[in-house]
Parts: sequence; structure tokens; C-alpha cells
Amino acid sequence: MSKDIIVEFSGWCRLNPEDAKFQHLRETIPDGTAKTIDGIEWQSLSEDERSNYTLEDVVAAIRDSSDNEWTLIETFVEEE
Repeated sequence: MSKDIIVEFSGWCRLNPEDAKFQHLRETIPDGTAKTIDGIEWQSLSEDERSNYTLEDVVAAIRDSSDNEWTLIETFVEEE
């Protein structure tokens, strides 16, 4: 039986808001709002509205960032 793989990470990256993509956390959006928005649109939302979105692709955000720093990236098998 396989075990889950755990990835721990800590760090940051700086993104151009035009390049950042945010995905709405719900499958359907009742008011017809676009499911994916860019960073400019995301910045125009209230803090409460922003909490309904997450980065669409963290790996792309890190790869395409203009600056970043990692203090920890560790991958291991979950212990039982």
C-alpha cells in the first residue's frame, strides 16, 4: 500500500499582477463572475472577496516570478 507524499515549503515570490492567475474556490459562481481572474482584477476585490480565490498554478507563479527566495522545500513519505 502506498503512502502519501508530504511537501513542506516556506518562501515567497514576486509576481507581475498581469501574469498572476487566480482560480475561484467554488465549482460554480452564482453571480456569473469569471472563474479565473488575473492579478489586477484580484487586487480590485475586497479582502473578503479575495479569500474566495487562490493562485491557479503555484509552480507557474514561482517559475515566472521576477524575484523569489526559498527557505525550505522538503519532500518526504508520510509516517504512520
